[in-house]
Amino acid sequence: MKKKITLYLKSALYNIGQNKVYALFCILGTALTFIFVTIILQFGNTFLNNTPPGVNVDRTVMVSCWKKDHQGRYLGYFTKEEIPNIMKHVKGYETYSFIQGQPLNLLINDQLKSNYINYVNHDFWNIYQFQFIEGRPFTEKELQTPVAVITESCAKLYFKNGSALNQTMEAQGITYKVIGVVKDFSFIVVNPVATIWAPYTFNHFWPNRTRSYDLYIMFPREMPESQMRKNVANAFIAYNKERNREIEIYPEDFNTVLNGRTNSKGITGMDYELYLMILLLLVIPAVNIVTLNIANTANRSEEIGIRRAMGAGKMSAFLQIMTENILLVLTGTLWGVLIVYPIFNAINSTLLTAFVCEGSILFPELNISIVLFQVLPLSIVFSFLAGGLPAYMVAQRNIAETLKGGKK
Repeated sequence: MKKKITLYLKSALYNIGQNKVYALFCILGTALTFIFVTIILQFGNTFLNNTPPGVNVDRTVMVSCWKKDHQGRYLGYFTKEEIPNIMKHVKGYETYSFIQGQPLNLLINDQLKSNYINYVNHDFWNIYQFQFIEGRPFTEKELQTPVAVITESCAKLYFKNGSALNQTMEAQGITYKVIGVVKDFSFIVVNPVATIWAPYTFNHFWPNRTRSYDLYIMFPREMPESQMRKNVANAFIAYNKERNREIEIYPEDFNTVLNGRTNSKGITGMDYELYLMILLLLVIPAVNIVTLNIANTANRSEEIGIRRAMGAGKMSAFLQIMTENILLVLTGTLWGVLIVYPIFNAINSTLLTAFVCEGSILFPELNISIVLFQVLPLSIVFSFLAGGLPAYMVAQRNIAETLKGGKK
């Protein structure tokens, strides 16, 4: 058995050396496919699950301050004064937060920076479970104190010398003291996107020029999502009825933060069309590699025919071709593993300063379990799909017809 494997490997390596261009194309195609699959699976795993710090997004209903009913009427006034009146009508909720982001110029160490500040209440930290690497979140007692929490990458960008704790940043004439630094996270798991948070009491409502906040209502984990939606819809109907207003709104008009990602389009939600577009990018190299494999295998059909005429069996012919294909795919996969980390770092480095929220990243870390238990098995399947069918077709052909130069 060991001798057979050695012969297969020697034959495969010889043929690879004789077809360098074909081998290079297969290796590069496999490496690119590996990278694309890794990015897609990493993105999907992050986007479609309760990825930290968004561990509660499947039980948190988000209501935009711009949301209207079926007749085009606003649901209410989402000001900080009016939100408690709305919440009086919501049954069974656990906690709630309200959030408004403002694009601002920040003065940090005598340098002007542009970024978003999300103004939130203290319960924001109960809905989103951030991992604090330094300091802590602000509490209800600190809502009247100009303090801020920033991300790890934001701290590295703005405060390069030492700890960011107790450092200051100025915005709209207010000097905020940094009291907490949270571990980096993917910007697609926290809604709305931000890298700086401050108490809502310091919101000047400029330049957005609206006093309304988006409302996030978290329910107990055991409550069915349908009941969450129903409770929110009934609350807004009751709130408006109390003010002699009628609205037409239904439970299905509301979504949890998690479901809102896939059911809406735009900056705050993404559609499955994105996955279809990326899938097409995967199909193109896959089809090219399969086509090349068919052509390469056909060119070797006479060689396989001679081996079979000399006594080699169908399985031996099949394994001979598959060994070459597996070597190429595994080499391409190895290159993909080596390249994917620099690509992830390049994506994150670009987003750090180019994204609307400075300090944002897409992939805080590469989930190694995705590579080991999803991407590598897919690469093996890809190897058998790309090379298995052509190899099987050649192995099954009639020996006499092949040696006479019949159809390949």
